[in-house]
Amino acid sequence: LSLATLSNHLPKAVLPSDFETLMGVYSKRVEFARDWRNRVLAHNDYALAINQSHPIAIATREKVRSALDALYDCMAFLSFELDDAHIVKEIIHYADDTSLAQTIFLGNEAFATAQADGPLNSLAFPDWIMRTPPE
Repeated sequence: LSLATLSNHLPKAVLPSDFETLMGVYSKRVEFARDWRNRVLAHNDYALAINQSHPIAIATREKVRSALDALYDCMAFLSFELDDAHIVKEIIHYADDTSLAQTIFLGNEAFATAQADGPLNSLAFPDWIMRTPPE
C-alpha cells in the first residue's frame, strides 16, 4: 500500500486540495528513491549499461530526510483529517534492541524512571525481552 494508492481509495470530498499539494511535494521528493527502486527491481538497466541513460541520482541523507519529512506531512494530514488524531515525528535512539523492548514493555516514562532509579536488571522482564542477540 502506497500513500498515493491510499489517497485514491478515499472519497475526494474528504481530501481537501491541501492534501494534493502535500502529495505533490512528497512525490517530487521521493523521485530519487523511486529511480533506485525501479533499477534494483529490474536488476539491470539496459540503457544505463550501454551508456544511453542518466546515472542514478545520488541519495544523500538530506534527500532521504526531506522525503521522510514530506511523508510525515502527508500522514499527519490524513491522521488529523480522517481520525482527528495527531501523530508525532520523533526519532528515538536506543543503545540496543533490548533497551527498545524494555521501553515498549514498560512505557517510555516508566522506562526513564526505572533507568534513573538504578540498574534495570533488578526489574522482572519476560525472557523474550532479556534475550541476548547472537554475535
